[in-house]
Amino acid sequence: MGVSDASRLLDARLVEQATRDGRDCLVYRVALPTGKGNLEIEASADAKSLQLVEILAWKSGTKRTGPPLAEMRLVSMNVQIADEKFAVTKSLTEDGRIGKISEAQGIVVLRPMLAKRWTPICRETLLRPGD
Repeated sequence: MGVSDASRLLDARLVEQATRDGRDCLVYRVALPTGKGNLEIEASADAKSLQLVEILAWKSGTKRTGPPLAEMRLVSMNVQIADEKFAVTKSLTEDGRIGKISEAQGIVVLRPMLAKRWTPICRETLLRPGD
């Protein structure tokens, strides 16, 4: 967004209390200089837990009727994730291949695992672990 010095973010001050998504929040604002004028950064934190809720970036001096220039919202934090999400199979595919050559430019050679010599390959060649 053209911000060259973000150190001024540490100078953000509490400017108001507001309700964000049904939560009481503390709102902090700071203006950052950019190559095209100032950018106003607004950060909201939950009033009870002081955890970040959202960060918005607005062009300074404009009405906030439309969407901000940039937006980041904290959706969840420290949520337990099911172990199935981390299951790793022995192979990416059922037949054990890890990929297929779809395009080649120039001379392409492959040395299969446990082989001593290189083999020229062409399109549609299957790649296996160790190749």
